[in-house]
Amino acid sequence: MYKLLTMSLMCVTCGWLSAEQYVCSQPVLSMHKEPKELSEVVSQLVWSDSVQIIENADKGWAKVATQDSRQGWVPFKSLVVFEDSAYPKPGKVAMVTSRLAHVYLVRDVKMYPPLLTLPYGAKVEVFSGFDVQAEKWAQVRLINGEVAYMQRSDVVFNPKPLSLDESLDLAKSFVGIPYTWGGNSVYGFDGPGFVQMVYQQMDYQLPREASMQAEAPCMQKVSVDELERGDLMFFSLTDDGQIDHVGIYMGNNEFIHACSKNTPPTVLLTSFTAPYWQASLKKCCRVHRG
Repeated sequence: MYKLLTMSLMCVTCGWLSAEQYVCSQPVLSMHKEPKELSEVVSQLVWSDSVQIIENADKGWAKVATQDSRQGWVPFKSLVVFEDSAYPKPGKVAMVTSRLAHVYLVRDVKMYPPLLTLPYGAKVEVFSGFDVQAEKWAQVRLINGEVAYMQRSDVVFNPKPLSLDESLDLAKSFVGIPYTWGGNSVYGFDGPGFVQMVYQQMDYQLPREASMQAEAPCMQKVSVDELERGDLMFFSLTDDGQIDHVGIYMGNNEFIHACSKNTPPTVLLTSFTAPYWQASLKKCCRVHRG
């Protein structure tokens, strides 16, 4: 059974506030550098992502740590804790595979407006795997316990990791999505957030920042001449020469990335033959899949 967080706020300077797992109850939730809305976004959570609270602050904010060790501040009211079970329960997981998927109160797209709209990758709990009265609907249980309905074509049940080719096809399907600093959802991606999301579909958990991805233990350095589809290309787009951007090699001298340099800033395919990108390249790596 879930409960909304109503515990009193107290300041914790170090260590975990609680070993309990908390769940994001918003379709997409920005994690901030400081406990206020007008603060830099360091990453995002999507619906059902689990976090641990490591610090509370005044005015309704909680500092959380994600499964990839990213830390940031989120509104306290956007988190739910499950006391006696996980959400979604193992074996009852449905994952959104459309860019965006409406969730409805009833099995009708016209009667009421959607309760909410979930992004690709969000997970819900299957209340009844296939609705017996209407095969195009899936009955789900939301984080607040409410029973709702989704189009079966928007979700996949008990998702399995994608192959490399499937993941690269998925990456291409996101071309045109806006670049968003700190973004790692279809509402907007930044460079490392996009790469992290794509590799998550193959069951790899890469770090959140490009510089950390480049040094991850699973990375095997390769030369430009050795590049294969799915390899990662790391760049420095600033004068300090430090790695701060990453894309995925797609073959034929092209890579896909979420980039702020183009107008408008989006996810796009870019030719590596352009002098700017050749000069900016710092490292090429292959993710060890052994």
